Amino acid sequence: MLKRSEQKHQAIIEAAKAEFAEHGFLAANMDRISAVAEVSKRTLYRHFDSKELLFEAVLTVIQSSIDQSVRYAFVPEVSLYDQLYIITLQEAEVLYQG
Repeated sequence: MLKRSEQKHQAIIEAAKAEFAEHGFLAANMDRISAVAEVSKRTLYRHFDSKELLFEAVLTVIQSSIDQSVRYAFVPEVSLYDQLYIITLQEAEVLYQG
């Protein structure tokens, strides 16, 4: 079971992931993130000093999930172009999963 602080941290990450996916980095709003995460803005900034650091944390979480869930084996019978195309589609799918 996660500690309360860890639960808040996770809620912020999940809310930020959705916010960045929907609005992009520039239009992402820390007020909306804190509202969706159900934490105060002060708590949000206690966990992440800036929107940039929060974005970096979200990207790290996404990359970690990709590293854990996706493995790509080279298939000699399939062209390299086709294999890279399929990998690109799979990576995009992981990025846009809610």
